[in-house]
Amino acid sequence: MKRLALPIALAMCMLLTTPVSATECQFVLGFKTLRDLIGHEIVGECLENEHHGANGDALQQTTGGLLVWRKADNWTAFTDGYRTWINGPNGLVQRLNTERFSWEADYAPGGGIAAPKSATTPATMATPAPRPVTNPATAPTPDPEAQSRAEQAIAALPWVQNGLGDGLEKLAFNLLSKWAVQSPAVFRQLTQIPWMRSNQISLHQVNAHRLLRHIDSMVQRDEATALRLIQMPFMQRIEYGADGAWRTLLDIFDSDREGFYRLLSSPEIADGIRTDQFPEIPLIYLRPLDPRAAAAIGEMACIHRVPWGSDDLRRLAQLSPPVFWAWICVLYTYTSPRDVEEWGFGGVVC
Repeated sequence: MKRLALPIALAMCMLLTTPVSATECQFVLGFKTLRDLIGHEIVGECLENEHHGANGDALQQTTGGLLVWRKADNWTAFTDGYRTWINGPNGLVQRLNTERFSWEADYAPGGGIAAPKSATTPATMATPAPRPVTNPATAPTPDPEAQSRAEQAIAALPWVQNGLGDGLEKLAFNLLSKWAVQSPAVFRQLTQIPWMRSNQISLHQVNAHRLLRHIDSMVQRDEATALRLIQMPFMQRIEYGADGAWRTLLDIFDSDREGFYRLLSSPEIADGIRTDQFPEIPLIYLRPLDPRAAAAIGEMACIHRVPWGSDDLRRLAQLSPPVFWAWICVLYTYTSPRDVEEWGFGGVVC
């Protein structure tokens, strides 16, 4: 019985934590229809399968931007970071991201964006007040001289001088142009990062695309926090660990703002988050909340070989502690590739 349980446990572990690769993803239903309407050359290829965000929206990243089904108004849309296409009541329409149609849920008189309704909770009351994000629809007109300098800085980037040859480079160009106007501090910091000032952005398509999307998401949530994260060590290179760090940080920011700021003040990351600390972020966050669960996850050797698993287990420990502990008690660990080949596993962690 034990010999049978071992391979089953490992298989379940890998199923739980292994992400879908770009070659396995596909467009289905409304997202497929919208891509056909807009054009494959604009939407690009899928980077992941459709999934749901914390607010109930369906999301799917592509090489050209982001596909979204919005729960609030039941419309399917695509954005490249600057423009948005919507399959609305009158068919396919297009607008700038700073505009809204009258039939959209967040429409404001004049075609702008309505301010979201806020609810005060104990968690938000205890959270340090973030720097408010300027509504793009009401942002002041930038100084012409400053805007000219920003345009010159973008034009001087090597991958821009070589021509915008693919969806990623066009996305990066559009986002930098937007940040130059709406978030000058973020723009200045990003244009100083080594990989942004070289041709690496063209060599690491998927990871660079994801990093830019994550940065834009945080800028929209809290510009000051986005700027703080951009300056951390893990942003200095385009690696999977940087993408994983952003995904975990955004998830914690959205679900537990107080815990997010507590995480950033932890002694373990006093000098900023390094790329190799990506598997440790969920554990550093979870330790004050549930030391026993954090210790159990940290002892699992497969976490260091399949690092995104620590984030999955962190969510499970928070959402359903009984299921988490039942899972831990059947999950065996391994220490080397040779052990895997010989089915030589360690003991039960419980």
